Amino acid sequence: MTVRSGFARLFGRRPSAPMMLVDDGTLVLLARSYDVERGDAAVLDDLTAAGEDPHRPVLVRHVFEVVPGADVDALAGGLEADGFDVARPDPGVLHASATTQLTRLTPMAAAQARARMTGLTTRHPVDYLGWEALVPPAGPS
Repeated sequence: MTVRSGFARLFGRRPSAPMMLVDDGTLVLLARSYDVERGDAAVLDDLTAAGEDPHRPVLVRHVFEVVPGADVDALAGGLEADGFDVARPDPGVLHASATTQLTRLTPMAAAQARARMTGLTTRHPVDYLGWEALVPPAGPS
């Protein structure tokens, strides 16, 4: 038990549940990185320049282009086993997002995720296009 949870229990408050985001169509696009040559760090720099907090928790959706006629069941099954939700919004596209964890975008985290997802293209009939950072829509001001 941590000191914080001890105080919460002592004063009758429960610790807040971790924030979860679900790729259910209600989230909005904060940033996208499809251009490997430009680099993930440049996208994060653009967020900062636009006044956004690039380190706030986001849901990262990885986007794959499926080779026409390919069977991607093995890829989808492997991603799901690793905790990703997999969707096929169009016949030639596959989305993978980890709803069990939110990501704080850093150049290192983005590069590691890109390397991992790009590595899947050597074993499955897909091309990794890049990632999209999704957040809840801004509330009324």
